[in-house]
This record gives sequence, C-alpha cells and structure tokens, in this order.
Amino acid sequence: MKFLVKKGPRGINIAAIIMGSVQSPILALMVGGIIYWVVVSRDAVRQHKEQLSTMQKQAEANKYQSPDAAEIDVINVSPDKCKVLLENEYVRVLEYTIAPGEKDNPHTHPPKSYYVIEGGTLRVYPATGEPFDAEERKGTIEWGDYVGKHHAENIGTTTVKLLVTEVKAARN
Repeated sequence: MKFLVKKGPRGINIAAIIMGSVQSPILALMVGGIIYWVVVSRDAVRQHKEQLSTMQKQAEANKYQSPDAAEIDVINVSPDKCKVLLENEYVRVLEYTIAPGEKDNPHTHPPKSYYVIEGGTLRVYPATGEPFDAEERKGTIEWGDYVGKHHAENIGTTTVKLLVTEVKAARN
C-alpha cells in the first residue's frame, strides 16, 4: 500500500491519497460508508434533539401544574389502551397499546419510565401548547417527569406498544 499525500494551502488534500488498484475500491466503499454513517447519524441526532426540545418545553410548562386532584388516570379514561401488569405500593406497571388511527382520552402521568416494545409514530396533543410528533423506536427506554393533561394519536402505520412504569413514591 502506497500513500501520496499532498499538502496544499489549506492542509492535506485527501483527494491526493493514492493506493494500489485493488485497494482503491475498498477504500472508496469504506470512505463512502463512513460519510453515509456521519450524515445519517447527524440527521438522527438533529431529529432527536428537536423532539427532546419539544418535550422539554412541555415539561417546563407542566412544571407549574400541580400533580394533585387534577390528575387524570389513563387507566380510568382509556381502559381499552392500558392493561395493569403489576401494582404495589411503589410502582404501577402498565402495557399501553394504541393501533394506527386510534386516539386515547385526555389524561396525565406521574413520573415514569417507559420501554418501547413496538415502535411507531404518535402525535401528542398537550392541553397547553402545540401538538408534536414522537417517534417511538423499538427497544428504547425513556424517563419522564410529571406530564400534564394531554392525549395521543397514533398517526403511523404500526401499532405502538409501551411498557410504562409509574413511580408511586413520586406522586404527591
């Protein structure tokens, strides 16, 4: 393998790297793959940051809403979407399922974590603020503080299924 690197006025000229004829296609594939990975990763990170920003804005708006008698239990208002898997004095574990085109009813959430069993796209409609889309990716897990009144709609083509663990000790 031979390298010929030319240094120009702005630094090293990558286009000036010359390799043997057998290694050139491999190098081209490797460089192309790296460039593709960087571009795709950058777009995914940007999209995730936008979703996170929207969620942070909603959390900030909800910060001043007290999780008191105004709590609306998703089990009570959307029993067809939730199934209690475990409940004790510390946590309540729910399986939340929403098919394409379905909506749940307005509800709130205590602090919770959720694991995405089956992914898809939900549009969340906060009572205070603009609707936003949440891309739920299979295998991801998230933490969420108290969430004020909202409802969700599955705007995707796949059924979304979440394993939600609500923390009772964090309730007021």
